[in-house]
Amino acid sequence: NTESELDQYMVETLVIDNCYIKDESMALILESVLAQKSLKKLVYIRNEFGKKSVEIMSKILEHQNSGIFLR
Repeated sequence: NTESELDQYMVETLVIDNCYIKDESMALILESVLAQKSLKKLVYIRNEFGKKSVEIMSKILEHQNSGIFLR
């Protein structure tokens, strides 16, 4: 498979609204986002966002600032 063929399976926008997600679960989702490196937009409303999530999100932002997430 070429990179362009695989791109069609990558998530670019993720909306999680009022799903009763706790910090630990959100951290797992964010770890997947970090590994995928294709997310352009994350909407996270009315869910728990605690210490674990903040740690992973800071890594995502570090990568984004270094250009890894930008195309």
